[in-house]
Formats: sequence, structure tokens, C-alpha cells
Amino acid sequence: MSVIEDIAASVQDLTETLRLAAADPADQIRLLINLAQYGLTANQTQGPIVSASPTAKAKHTAITATSALCRRAALASLATAVSLYTPVSSSEAQDMLHRLLPLYDREIQIAGDLGDDTAYSALRDLRTAVSNDLQSRAINLPEVIAITRAAPLPSLVIAYSLYEDADRAEELAQRVDTPHPLMMPTTFSALSS
Repeated sequence: MSVIEDIAASVQDLTETLRLAAADPADQIRLLINLAQYGLTANQTQGPIVSASPTAKAKHTAITATSALCRRAALASLATAVSLYTPVSSSEAQDMLHRLLPLYDREIQIAGDLGDDTAYSALRDLRTAVSNDLQSRAINLPEVIAITRAAPLPSLVIAYSLYEDADRAEELAQRVDTPHPLMMPTTFSALSS
């Protein structure tokens, strides 16, 4: 195995280790989003300097390639985390898509600009898979609706009136984050079903 292959394998191992360090897929996504945004500093993003020495050019190339490798490995691990993630509403799934797809789009653009056809195609396929997965699961999830009541009511009463299921009172109180389940706010958001 070459040094470059060793580095690539190590970076992929790092992103997977980071993903597996968090038990909750939502936490995995949060951690990997930060790594997927890893980039160059402002003075390094100006592109290769024509008059730079061969050493400076090589250093710039190495930094650029390593940054891309880190981001792409994070995007691959992010796709795995998304496949394990369970959104509670279609709105939450759509919000997640709006957070993730720009990360893939940016890296697709970078690969295209560099003429890296293999990475470009792989990233497009990965983006499509993540998008299709979340969208297909969002179809079957309830919507988030706005609830307005004239007076504060207990979560038990509201859960029964909304879902005909008093057992969902605790879920409703946690979602609204009310100080006490006997005094739900008069305006809040809840799942439609």
C-alpha cells in the first residue's frame, strides 16, 4: 500500500470512528457536518500562485487534496448516518435535506472544477441516494401543525383531542418543552398525527 492509500484509508477510518463515537444518528450528523465543511484558510483558497516556488506549489496541492479527502470521507460517513437517522416529521426530514444537500453540492462543484470525474460522479450518486432516502421516508411522516387554544390545557387533554390517544401526552409535553404538562401553552406546534 502506498503512503497516499494509507492516508486515504486513515481519513476514512477517522470519519467512521467519529460517526460510531456518537450513538444517536442525529449527533453523528451534527459532528460530520462540521467535518464536511472543512476547508482551506482564506490565503490558501486563492489557487496556485504562478510565481510560487515548486515547493510552495506542491504544498498547496497537498493541502488542497488533503482537505478534499477529509470532506469527501465525511460526506460518505454522513450518508451512512443519514440512513440511520429517523426524523419525526416530514418537516424535519426536509429541514435535514436543506442542511445536507448544499454540502454535497459544494463538493460536487469542487470535484467538477478540478476535473476529478470519478469523485464528481461518486458524489453525485451519493447526493442522489441521500436525497431519495430522506424524501421517500418524509412522505410517510406526519406534518408539523400550529395549535392555538383559548386557554392553557393539560397535555393529557390536548393529546386525546389531537390524537385520540392519551398515552401521547408525555410526547406532546416534551415536544413543546413546557415547564409543566398541566399547563400547556396556548400556542405551540405539534405533529398532525
